Amino acid sequence: MPKKEKTKMTKAKINPYDMESFVRLWQAANRLKDVVDATGKHERWCTNTASYLRRKGVGLKKFSRSLGRTAADYEKLAALAVSLNGHH
Repeated sequence: MPKKEKTKMTKAKINPYDMESFVRLWQAANRLKDVVDATGKHERWCTNTASYLRRKGVGLKKFSRSLGRTAADYEKLAALAVSLNGHH
């Protein structure tokens, strides 16, 4: 049986100007969705690009993984749990 060739994923060639624009956009954004919307790229492309740049020493900020959810009010949730104890 012939050896199966590895499929190489082709990476989009990005010139340094585009990377500079990406860094400016990333740092100005409040959430990943803002970057995705502004670039028109897939979320995976944006996160992979940011990870690549971080590995190269570029100090990009990290967005929370809240998936767009608002922060939970844990005190309120704790009070709710206590109020529901014993009420099935």
